[in-house]
Amino acid sequence: MSRRHKVRRSGILRSIFRKQRITFLDYGYEGMLPLRLARELDSAPPLLVCRFEDDDPDFYRAWNNDLGEYIGPVWYEEWLPQLELLDEFRHGDTRYTIMRTTAAEDAWRSLWSRTSEDNAVADSIFSGECDLTELKSRILQSDPRCCFSPDEHAENLCEWFYGQSYGGGADEHHAYFHARNPGLVQKLREMIAALPPDSGVHITEDPDDPMW
Repeated sequence: MSRRHKVRRSGILRSIFRKQRITFLDYGYEGMLPLRLARELDSAPPLLVCRFEDDDPDFYRAWNNDLGEYIGPVWYEEWLPQLELLDEFRHGDTRYTIMRTTAAEDAWRSLWSRTSEDNAVADSIFSGECDLTELKSRILQSDPRCCFSPDEHAENLCEWFYGQSYGGGADEHHAYFHARNPGLVQKLREMIAALPPDSGVHITEDPDDPMW
């Protein structure tokens, strides 16, 4: 194959890959669009990976300035039991749980509601047919000193996955969605377009935009 054909083929592959991915801001909607997509597709309930980076319960409780101490329950304890626990394990200093969503949308929403906080636990979502054993293996193969990143470790693992990319701090992040089928990316794009204008959800990198 000539160099010209190799370059052209490489460009085609990059184009195909780009059409399988979209990035967007979803403050206030974190984790919800992939869940709704799965339900619209009538597919298996998606898997939720949660990551717990601190074993101290106080890290997940509220600080009271007047009392000078942490008070109240660990914020996620009300919601975790409402999802189906599939596996729980440690990787380095981090504890991971893999759960399957149930009909409890409030629990799902609440677990994602602290995405912009340092004590967030919801990490990433994988389509329901994802092989649980292989997902765990990919997490354990990642660098334990770094956060597990679906972008780096979920290739060919499942039909689609969703995660958050951080920059500048916990309160600065954007969502990404990758699918084997570009039609699912288009479906998510349509769901974003159908949200109210004041939702704040908007696409930041779109493979159909020639400027991207």
